[in-house]
This record gives sequence, structure tokens and C-alpha cells, in this order.
Amino acid sequence: MFLFALVVVGSFAVYCLKPEERVRILQAALRVVRGAFDTVQKRQRKSDEFRDALAARTRRPFLTATLVAYNLAMFAFMAWAPGSIGDSDTLLRWGASVGPITANGQWWRLVTATFVHAGVIALIVDLVAFTQVGLLVERMFGPVALAVIYVGAAAFSGAICLWSEPLAVTSGASGAVFGIYGLLVAFVVRATWQRSPSRIPLRVLRSLVPAAAIFIGYYMAAGGPRWSAGMAAFVVAFAVGLALTRNVEERRPGTPRVLWLATTPLSFAMMLVAPLNGMTDVRAEVANLVAVDSQTSAIYLAATEQFKRGALNADSLALLIERSIVPKLEAGKARLNAVGGVPQQQRRLVDGANAYVRLRCESWTLRATALHKANMRLLRDADSKERQSLDALEKIKLGL
Repeated sequence: MFLFALVVVGSFAVYCLKPEERVRILQAALRVVRGAFDTVQKRQRKSDEFRDALAARTRRPFLTATLVAYNLAMFAFMAWAPGSIGDSDTLLRWGASVGPITANGQWWRLVTATFVHAGVIALIVDLVAFTQVGLLVERMFGPVALAVIYVGAAAFSGAICLWSEPLAVTSGASGAVFGIYGLLVAFVVRATWQRSPSRIPLRVLRSLVPAAAIFIGYYMAAGGPRWSAGMAAFVVAFAVGLALTRNVEERRPGTPRVLWLATTPLSFAMMLVAPLNGMTDVRAEVANLVAVDSQTSAIYLAATEQFKRGALNADSLALLIERSIVPKLEAGKARLNAVGGVPQQQRRLVDGANAYVRLRCESWTLRATALHKANMRLLRDADSKERQSLDALEKIKLGL
């Protein structure tokens, strides 16, 4: 109804105009249409010019397609294999990174972790963002540059995750994708003062925004080491990109230059993880110590049953504590303190375990002395010390 009324009013207005006024309005309308048509043609020419420039550099972006296919195939194999995809053991079995394993000779996990995804959402977010930017970067810089930045950014971000949270299992391609974005932004910045047919049109850049916004928003909301590591990879790749994009408007960067510049993120990665060499996850040893306490407590309870039946006297029960129970706990404590390469995040766990064993041994010693002397006050003191040790034990279990 509104359109009909608009047509009626417009027709009446045209009817009321003078002939020369109608001609002027028609000419103005034609100029607007011609201007719009010229703008579309100009954009089309620029688009064709940009596509031709990319085709002259790299005809087919096979590496981007290969990396996407490899990530999809890896996820499919993980989904088909036994175990849950998001489970830590499954992720580590397929190449994810964690300090006690990676820092003990399996440094290749800094790169392989980028092909392991903990869930389908992370996979989609990473691959959609990477596919868009990867196709553009590979055709602009070539497959060697894409591969080098991908691997270098993945290793660098993986090293930061390892350094900041060595006991967390790291997986996903976020670090590599952040690195590719850093390279692209470096080219855009340099292209602002170096015009060439290879300059990326604004229309192409705008098409990258939705996927980039979802990618950045997803990891910003998740936070944690992957976000901080991704931003660090972006900065390093941006710095490398500024050097790599020199004269890139004329030709693709040469392979020797690309490989030389790639040593920057890899060198940073090695400096970060070198001090972590020989790292040990002390939780297994603490768990063994807790198991020793459970075993010795069971032995003592069995002995007390014999004591109640008259099969053991008090001195025999005290000797069991002094010769068997306390030495086993002290041996477990010695093994725990002999473990080297304990990460800083587990120092409190080790200190708590030492405090627990000290209290536990004190309670056992008091109990043995009370049995030898038949002293009820010492038995009450032993019970009080035992309660303190059990409180310390609960805190330890929370850290396991």
C-alpha cells in the first residue's frame, strides 16, 4: 500500500513539472546510474587486477588446502579411535603438548599439538579463520613463507603455554592462526605507503572480518594461556612480517630470506623452553606417598586387632611402628625430595607433602612412645597430631 501511494504521489509530481524540469531530473538520474555503474566497473577492474597479481605469484594455494585436510583427517581419526576426544590422555596420544612429556625430549609436540583439537567447535573456529587468511597469505607470499610462519608461530605459542602453565595439556591451531594474521597485518601496514597491483583491496579485507572477529572473540572469551600465547605469536609474526614484506609488492620473498627470518620465533621458543628440560610431574610420587600411608595404616589396624585379642603386646605394637611404619613413610619422603625438575607450580604440593609426612611421623612416634610407657597423655597427644596430619593430607589430595 505504501509503495502504491508513493508511485501515485511521484507520478503526480512528475506530471506537474515543466518539460525542461523533467529533462533535468532525468539527466540527474542518468548521471547517478552512470556513476554507480562506473564505480562497480572500477571495483571489478581492481578485483581482477588483484586476482591477476596473486595468480602471477602463486597459481594454486595447495599448502592451505593440505593443512586444512590434515586437520580434518586428524580430528576424524581421533573421533573414530577409542576414548573421548577432549580427554587428556587421548589428546596426548595424538600429539598434544604437556610439560613433563614435551620437556623430556619430545619437543616435536610443540608443533604437532597444532593439529590436535579438543572439540569440534575449536576445530571449526580455527579452520574457518585459517582457510580465509591462509589462502590469501599463501598466494601473496608463497607456500614456503606460509609453512615457516605456521610452524614458527605454532612452536612459539606452544612454548609460551608450556612456560606459563607446564602441567596444562595444550592443543589447537590458535597460535599458528594468530601468527598468520600477524603476517597479513604486517603486509597491510606496509602496503599503506607502498601502492602496487598486489595491494589488498578493501573489499577483500572486509570479507576477512567476520571470521577473524569470531576467532579472536572465541579465544579472548576462553582466556588462559592460549589467548596470551596467541597474542604473543601475533606480535612476533607481525615483527617478522615487517621484515619479510620489504619489496613484497614486486615479488614473493625468496626462500633463503624466509628461512633466515623464521629463526626468530623458533629461537624465542627454544629460549623459553630450555630451562624446562627434564621437568617432572611430581603428582605421581605424591600419590605413591599417600598410598604408602594407607598401606601402613592398614597394617597397624590389623596389628591392633591382634593386640586386642592378646596375640601382641604393647611393646610389639610399638616396635611395628618404629621398625616398619615410620621407616616406610620416611623412605617415601626421601624419594619425593629426590625428584628433580619439579615445576614452580608444584612446589606448594611438595611442601605440603613434606609437612604431612612430618606430622604423620610425629604422631606415630608419640604413639610408639605411649605404648612403651603405657602413657595415656601421650596417646592423646598422638591422636591430636594425627588429626593435624589428616588435615594436611586432605589439602594434598586437592592438589593431585
